[in-house]
Amino acid sequence: MMERLLNGNRKCISSVNGELFYKDLGYILMHEHLIVKPQIHEEKYYAYTLDCVDNAISDIKDIMEYGCKSILDMTPINYGRDINKLRELSKQTGANILCCTGFHKEIFLPEYVKTITVDGLVDVLLNEVRYGIDNTSIKPAVLKCGSSFNEITDLESKCIQAVAKTHLLTGLKIST
Repeated sequence: MMERLLNGNRKCISSVNGELFYKDLGYILMHEHLIVKPQIHEEKYYAYTLDCVDNAISDIKDIMEYGCKSILDMTPINYGRDINKLRELSKQTGANILCCTGFHKEIFLPEYVKTITVDGLVDVLLNEVRYGIDNTSIKPAVLKCGSSFNEITDLESKCIQAVAKTHLLTGLKIST
């Protein structure tokens, strides 16, 4: 409801550089990870690390040559997102970069998920939707919920419930 209250018929979506009209999005890559540094110190997760800004700039420029104007970065809470780097990538390339709030699969969940209620998780998500991500004014375009391979754990179920409740309160779409 909050999203509808803020913008009535909602013709805009949040990007790392502010609101964009949907009509200006063009072709969109719908699930990317531009800058990622998982906050798990196990060697097997090093392969998930994408922290080279120059490589990201090169990749973004390459896809823009094929007509892509927008990228949805799906790096959620506690997965090593860097909102300020996403904004810098957008400014350096001219790409519209959208981001998310939400949660990944259990191994990447913050410790507080174990003790907080579903409504407490909703508050965490609403804080990012209303006020911005990681002490910035950047607001998420979508909500994310992740799960393990071939199963949904109890903690993942809790996060999925929180994402669903946040969707009902805000109107933000959900992606996985």
